Amino acid sequence: MKRILLTASLFFGFTAFSQTVYMPTLPSTNITYPTSTLSDTINQSTQGPWDFSGVTTTGMGSITYQPIANSAFASSYPNATHVKIEGGEQFFLGFETDKSTFHGERTVIITSYPTPLILMPYPFSVGDVHNHSRTQIPFTCTGCPPAMYRNDAVNIQALASGTLTMPDNTVHNNATLVVNTRTFNDGQTGSSKCDLLLKQYQWWVSGYPFPVVQSIEFTAGQFCPPNIDYRQSKFLVGNPSVGIDESESSIASIYPNPTNDILNLNFMSSENTENEFIIKDATGRAVSQGVVTPGVRNINVQNLAKGVYTLTLVNDDKTVLRFIKR
Repeated sequence: MKRILLTASLFFGFTAFSQTVYMPTLPSTNITYPTSTLSDTINQSTQGPWDFSGVTTTGMGSITYQPIANSAFASSYPNATHVKIEGGEQFFLGFETDKSTFHGERTVIITSYPTPLILMPYPFSVGDVHNHSRTQIPFTCTGCPPAMYRNDAVNIQALASGTLTMPDNTVHNNATLVVNTRTFNDGQTGSSKCDLLLKQYQWWVSGYPFPVVQSIEFTAGQFCPPNIDYRQSKFLVGNPSVGIDESESSIASIYPNPTNDILNLNFMSSENTENEFIIKDATGRAVSQGVVTPGVRNINVQNLAKGVYTLTLVNDDKTVLRFIKR
């Protein structure tokens, strides 16, 4: 039996959210996601639905997200918020309500971007296109000559949304397909450059800090080291936690969701008590708090930025409800 992940219809109830990628909700501690892999790209359509249940993966892996404060290299990446760790390589990222950013890496090269590259603005909807670049970024690597520099540019396009079926038969409703093209030019000033092209088809699902499916093609130009081209596909395994302890509350529900201005609370019992609340953004920062009274059971969220938020009832801190501000 297929395991169903109702990412939009269960939590949000509006198909409009299916076409938009918002900042993910990130945990305050390390979290590791299991993945399965294939040493090739996958055939894909630019329109949903997408069914990869016939894909036979050949390997297993994992992706870990770590708050920057937990990294031994935090001082070298002061503006990053998290580290993505995969296959022993580390990528330093920033997550804000309106964008995700790239701050450098410790892989076959070591670099720290003086000014980060904007990877994706939020919200990012079907039909949107984003371009950004950084130039003359110094880096070091084993066996490389001194004074090496990188130019880094990203182009992304959100093409479509639809149902996504994984190789393990997990089903994600309302995934968003993004084509991500990254170009690098590496070399010494005045010398021939190594031109690198990373093209990825990425399927994003609400809440996760990385695409749940990636089909990757990496190609190198004439002046690059030999045999570094590769193809790979990666798939999230199952439906692990997306980073918050979100329960189906027996205390209250909220509507409309998404909302533009007013968030209404529907309490399951008729008990006439006041309820304190705290609203936090996707970074865990408290952005609003107050009291909901028996006579006025709504909250004005008009001044909040667009994005994903959590509402916690202080009187029962196990009640955590997620909503979207449009």
